[in-house]
Amino acid sequence: TYNILFDGYGRAKRYEHVQELLHERRSRGIDMDDAGYVSLLNIYGRARMADEVSEVVELIHKDKGVKLSSRMVSTLATAFGFIGDEAKVGYYAEQLLSDPTTRVSDVENVYLIYSRMRNNTKLREMLDNNPQPTEFTYNVCVSAFAKAGDHGAVADLLQKMEEKRMS
Repeated sequence: TYNILFDGYGRAKRYEHVQELLHERRSRGIDMDDAGYVSLLNIYGRARMADEVSEVVELIHKDKGVKLSSRMVSTLATAFGFIGDEAKVGYYAEQLLSDPTTRVSDVENVYLIYSRMRNNTKLREMLDNNPQPTEFTYNVCVSAFAKAGDHGAVADLLQKMEEKRMS
């Protein structure tokens, strides 16, 4: 299928072939699905191809058949995180964090995005506003704070983890 080819060419960093396949798929009238959009966002985001990420987002918003599921919104935030667009990361992260039906793994992904972006202020804010941080989110924050040399924050989080009997 096209999605498998997108993924293969993306992993091989043959982005011109990904573009050709996308145009071929569209010219044949084959509808995109969520998996295809997610694949394209991941490929272009990791490659830091801002124009292509924006093009895919435009296609998503025009496509009436695409539901902005928790997974899709998380992928949008991730793609914008890779290209360094903090405003759009914030926009999609807010959608995820304000929706009580958001999957835990997608909330955890927001922590990873801000960690990769070295935005420890946002990580602290999220920890303060999250009544039930997971062991994973604590570990992401501990790692980010340690990389930044914030040993006081690291010690504080490790103590909280110990109190909650997290390893």
